Formats: sequence, C-alpha cells, structure tokens
Amino acid sequence: MTDASSAIAVTGMGVITPLGDSPVALAEALAAGRTSIADLPEPSPASASRLIDFEATRYANIRGMRVYNRASRLGICATRLAMTDAQLDSIPAEEMGVVFATRYAHLDTLIEYDRALVTVGPSRTNAALMPLAIASVPGSVTALSFGLKAFSITLSNGDAGGLDALSLCMHLLEQGRARAAVVVSANSLCNEIVLSAARAGLLADAKNVRVFDRDSRGVALGEAAVALVLERADHARQRGAQAKAILRGQASRFAPRPDLISAALTRAARRALQVAHSAPADLALVSSAGSGAPATDRAEALTLIDVLGEEKTPVTAVKAALGDADACSGLLQTFAAITSLSARTASPIPGLANPAVLGLNYVTQATPLRGNQALVTATARTGSCSALVLSSVDD
Repeated sequence: MTDASSAIAVTGMGVITPLGDSPVALAEALAAGRTSIADLPEPSPASASRLIDFEATRYANIRGMRVYNRASRLGICATRLAMTDAQLDSIPAEEMGVVFATRYAHLDTLIEYDRALVTVGPSRTNAALMPLAIASVPGSVTALSFGLKAFSITLSNGDAGGLDALSLCMHLLEQGRARAAVVVSANSLCNEIVLSAARAGLLADAKNVRVFDRDSRGVALGEAAVALVLERADHARQRGAQAKAILRGQASRFAPRPDLISAALTRAARRALQVAHSAPADLALVSSAGSGAPATDRAEALTLIDVLGEEKTPVTAVKAALGDADACSGLLQTFAAITSLSARTASPIPGLANPAVLGLNYVTQATPLRGNQALVTATARTGSCSALVLSSVDD
C-alpha cells in the first residue's frame, strides 16, 4: 500500500463536531485540551457530546434535504466540507465514490416508522419513512446529493467501522474503481440508544468519564460527522492537490470473546505495521480508541504495551474530548492523528490523572512529536478490532 505509484493520500477533510466545524477549529480545541462532554438531563447517570445548533443549510443547500434524518444531513454536510477542502472540481462526479461507515444512522427513522405502524396503523403512517428507514440510506443519499456514481457502499462494523471503511476505500482506489472517494461517517444521538446504553450500565456522568483512568465509571456518547477524501497520491499530484497524509497500511482482526480483544487488537496493529513496512520505533503518535469503559480501556492499554515494547510513544484519545461517536470515532481519531502530525504536537487526554494501567506515555498536556507516522486503533464491543498506520506527507 505504500508503493509510490499506488499510495493513498488524504486530500480533503470535513468535520462537524461540538468542538468545531472546521479542521483548524477542531484541531485547536483538541490541542487546548477542551471537552464538549456534558451531563444529560435524563437518564441518569449519562453524559454526551452534543451538537447544539446544527443547521444543515449553513453547510450545504441540497434539494430534498429536509426529508432526511439528522445523521444523513450531518453526513451530507461533512462530505460537502471535505470535497470543498479537496478542490475536486477537476474530477467528474461519476469518477468518485462514497463509503459510509455507520451502525445507527438510520435507526431513529426506523423507530419512528415502526412506532407509527403500531400506534396509528398503516393507513395513517407516513409511507415516505419506509424507504428512508433502511440502513444504507444515509450513504446512498450522500452519494446522490453530489452525483457520485463510481460506488456507494455502506459498511457497518461498530466502532471499528470507520477504519475498516478507510481500508475498503483504499483497496477500491488501488484497483482503479474511482479516481477519488469520500469516506464518511455521521452519528446523531437517538433517545432509544441513549436509554439502552444507560440500562446496560455503559454510561457515566461527565465528571466520571475519564479515559484510561482508574476512576472512570463509563463512557459518554458522541455526536459528530467526519468525511475524508481519498485519492491515489500520484493522481493527486497530477491535478496539483495538496495531500494532508498518506495511508500506509491497515489490518482487521476479530475477538470471539471479550477477554480476547487485547490479543486480536495486538494482531491487527502488528499486521498494519507490517503492511506499512513500519516498526514501533517509527511511530510518533498513537491515536487510541480509549473511551472511558474500564474493561476496553484496559485491553487497549495492554495491547499498546505489547505492540510498542520499550518505545515511549505518546498516546492520545479523542473520545475523552468528543465522546464515543460509534463508527464515526475511527475517522475522528484519524483526523486527530493527521492534524497532530502536521502540527508536530500531540493533544492531551482531558481528565486523565491516575492511569489504571501503567507503562504507557499518556499525553496529559500538549506534547511535541518527533517523527511522522501514527498508529490509529479501533475496537467494537462485538469483537471487531482494526488498526491503521498513516504518515505525514514529508515521509
């Protein structure tokens, strides 16, 4: 994947988060150690990182947008921002594709449709909701909104979905299926998901969401949208595009039981490094999947200790600032890795004071970086584990 003739470059980024709706604004907020996690009024205990004033027309004026649900609108808007950032005017829309990573982006529409069928009956239920309640709709309407025809693929793999979507898109571009593509994910807060997570004991109030900390009591849910434009590096150079990062290698593994997640993630990380022709000593940063969930944070920490060995590579975690945004989280972590390498500064992990697992170089204040490669990790509660190695363009 790192051969000069087929390396995959990130040439555009679009972000919409509670901490900022531009790459510069979000990068500055993360570097300052800010967090948007706040308590929810109910259920309790629960907290979330919410978009308070999102208005789609501020970002994109797409015909028919008003009928799409919130997650679909978020994805469309992030895609518009990323395509504008990448300056894709010279590439015909039919030569561009979309890979949308999601798990719950359609769920609020599906619940609304099913509830109406039960409460008011089929004759009084809005029939237009039925086709919009399909899981692939957010990705499909994103592609339709911009006429992107090379491919439209929806990938659902929980928190690992974002990195897996990047990998799938890398392979499609290497095979010549498109000249450019957008990998996008959007997560909106659905009341039923919040209630379900709270009843499962996964959530904590804002003061007790502490990633990698021994005093953490759970996670906060996150609402955000991220889109990354990918192109083959040689094609990007031909059209004069400025690459922001190079995606060097990715790997995925599966843990059939929760106690095997650390081993599976270790295998994924080592394979990603192998594909990238990199070693732990080459890494300047780890953008980790730590979320505040004690068990999964411990598995993540043990993985990094195993993979990094004696290297004291800085470890950061954006979920401490933006909450767990499901499939969107992997793309947020990738964004953080790209901007940190560009600024040569690692962003701190807000709230981390007493690490539960010692032996890692957790970033608790803005830290200078040496080197130009980063490892991004992701795990899903279903057992999927994913790892990505990327580098800055001066590699």
